[in-house]
Amino acid sequence: MEGFFDSEQLEFRDHLRRWVDERLKPRAEQLDRTGELARDLFEELGSLGYFGIMYPERYGGLGSKAPYTYFTILCDELAAASMGFAATVCMHGSTATHTIFKWGREELKQRYLVPAIQGKKIGAFAITEPDAGSDAAAIRTRATKVEGGYRLKGTKMFTSNAIVADFITVAATTDPGRGARAISLFLLDTQSPGFMAGRRLEKFTTHCSDTAELVIDDVFVPDECHLSAGSEQGMKAYESLTVDRIFTAALALGTGTKAIRDAHQQVSGGAVQVRRYAGAARTGATLHVSSSEDGRSRHEHHPARRAGQDDRSRRLQPDLPEGAERVWRVWADDGIPRPALPSRLVFSNGWGRYKRHHEAHREPTTLSRGA
Repeated sequence: MEGFFDSEQLEFRDHLRRWVDERLKPRAEQLDRTGELARDLFEELGSLGYFGIMYPERYGGLGSKAPYTYFTILCDELAAASMGFAATVCMHGSTATHTIFKWGREELKQRYLVPAIQGKKIGAFAITEPDAGSDAAAIRTRATKVEGGYRLKGTKMFTSNAIVADFITVAATTDPGRGARAISLFLLDTQSPGFMAGRRLEKFTTHCSDTAELVIDDVFVPDECHLSAGSEQGMKAYESLTVDRIFTAALALGTGTKAIRDAHQQVSGGAVQVRRYAGAARTGATLHVSSSEDGRSRHEHHPARRAGQDDRSRRLQPDLPEGAERVWRVWADDGIPRPALPSRLVFSNGWGRYKRHHEAHREPTTLSRGA
């Protein structure tokens, strides 16, 4: 819905959309075939200021009062052209750099955050392990306190940007017996002795966004790179993931928008309208999508707006407009809804603490060409 964004946000989106059409779209298929990051485009985005959307002007950022909304727009628009390129940008510009901005010392911000905003360095975030996926509290990467810092030892899996990263925020436990409460975040330079990005994992999509395993073999990390020092260190790791989930939803929205546009191009003689109410429980997200005959999506980003209001909002439960249901509805060009097919959606809140089930209905239709 156009009215959801203010005039500055609409102008930001339109400028970005022109850049995407002119610079990213023509190369999207080639990038996915080669599986390579377009470093020139990445650096160009940095020089244009897009990586600074989340951060204040003193670090080269935009200094926006609605940083989450702006970054959601960025992820959405990039994903509509190249999900792989968008995934790299999304990780770099959110969780990978958010941890430094939020908890890093000024020296670290100057050394890593500022060049990352400029597009001169690339960041990553590593938490998943071979035996610890959604149950992050079960991670085995160990951080042992030594004089002047910590020694990290362990293995990470499915780390986005692992091959191209200059720095990685690594989640490790300082006391395996304390579960999630002992998870700490450590900023690791990829040139550190003992660190190695292992084999690159083959995926069925997003090929130009690398995903790999990490080997961390007795890597020394100085005290100033311990980002979770102090109380509630486990909550800092949780907050980092929650921030990322908002923008992951935006990537899905951008990809879905592209699918709607492509489907619309195959239909002539009438409009195809799709409206989705989806509760993404891990982010407290509600996304609305509507595609009209011009093929351009109109959407609202409730979680991004709410996250920018206060930190506490990122821990709230799923939210929907009053009276709305979590449903898919598709109307054909004849305007007649088809019979619904029942299904069930499961939304997990938090770290698998409990699940909520919601009935969902899909009203499919055959997208026939007009007479």
